[in-house]
Amino acid sequence: MGLIAAALATLVIQLDYLTVGVALPTTAHHFHRSSTDLQWVVSAFTLAFGAALTVSGWLTDTYGPRRVTAYGLAFFSASSLVCAFAPSVPWLVAGRALQGIGGAIVVPGAVAMISSAFEGRRKRIGLAFMWGVAGGGGALGPFIGGLLVAGFGWRSVFLFNLPLCLAAALLIRLDRTARHRAGAAAQRPPYVNAICVVAGWVTLTLVVDRGTAWGWFSAGTIVAGVGGVALLAAFAYRERRGPSLYSRALYGDRVVRLLTVVGSLAVVGFTLLTVFSMFLLQEARGLSPFAAGCVTLALLAPYAATTYAAGRLAEVKRVLLLLVCSMVFAGAAVLGLTFVSTPPAYAGMFALCGIGMGLGNGLTNLLVQQRVAAGMSGAAMSLTLSAKTFVASVAVALAATGAESLNGRVAGAAYNASALDAVLRACAAALFLGALCLAPRAIRRPGPVTGSAPDRD
Repeated sequence: MGLIAAALATLVIQLDYLTVGVALPTTAHHFHRSSTDLQWVVSAFTLAFGAALTVSGWLTDTYGPRRVTAYGLAFFSASSLVCAFAPSVPWLVAGRALQGIGGAIVVPGAVAMISSAFEGRRKRIGLAFMWGVAGGGGALGPFIGGLLVAGFGWRSVFLFNLPLCLAAALLIRLDRTARHRAGAAAQRPPYVNAICVVAGWVTLTLVVDRGTAWGWFSAGTIVAGVGGVALLAAFAYRERRGPSLYSRALYGDRVVRLLTVVGSLAVVGFTLLTVFSMFLLQEARGLSPFAAGCVTLALLAPYAATTYAAGRLAEVKRVLLLLVCSMVFAGAAVLGLTFVSTPPAYAGMFALCGIGMGLGNGLTNLLVQQRVAAGMSGAAMSLTLSAKTFVASVAVALAATGAESLNGRVAGAAYNASALDAVLRACAAALFLGALCLAPRAIRRPGPVTGSAPDRD
């Protein structure tokens, strides 16, 4: 029961993220805004998701994954209503930020539900099942989103997940696995550290997004950029010298650090592809939301299948080399998208992208969880996911700004196929960079990375 509840809870977050991408062009038309100007609908979610992850791991390990996941689902449902009835773009962005907070509470709790209930191979298979269900259901996200937008308007994409939230909450309530012991509460996290890292990333994202409008060498841009870097430096200093937000055992594990970097680049590639391919298909190529959703099924169905397969492939001896190959394969497939122009050709290239990205994301998530004890699963998921989402939020803002700069102006950037192709090439470069970062270790240390002692400095 707990395994199904965790999988369904994660599925809700994945579905919401992927259906919203399909609705962005229609939403932009409704509010008379440029599609690329609505990138904050995506960035608000990812920034809030990363921000809340800085403390959600502590909440999970302190109050128990079942309780935290249930409350997270309730919060996510309420924020979905804010999005559905938003009267303006600022309200919609605020609702998306609230959704990001709810999602950040749900996902680490769902992972910890499985990590605390299973051990060894069963834990790995359970996590693979959870991510596979989330990916498999998420594969229908663009299709469902296109269908909802075509039949009921863009607001409907925020309402269909409410029954799923209710079902997941009921399954958690019916779960009979061992309860969390209140006496195992963790130390209260250092909130100053959390404020520094969140404010730093938000400031840098704002600079990237508004730099063109403000002027890249204007006083405001320079002050904000220096301030963002200073905040992140303060976070690093406090984590090293004082009470830390995350366990030092996580920072000390070289493999966890490396997998976090590679996973961040993989998420950047997946995020840029799912967001900007919707602009390319609908705005530049003229497909309807429903047709665009059908085409992207070719991306997400293989993505879900290979994410599940990662649970078994994580056992192979040269798993890091397999991860390198998956990143190279995904990067080559994304690059191939820039040389095709018909829906069937896009579908074929999307399928190849899904295979590489699903395996890459699945392996990075599983290998991190295999290297930490069950009691640290929530903190480990918070650390890795917050890093990934913060980097992805900056990447989306940078990509939108880049597309607008290549177009020469904000209006019409989503219709400029050459500008969007440039974004996809940057997406491919991120995936290649991830493979390059991991390749030396994969070649030098071919042995398994699971079940071993932390590899420390």
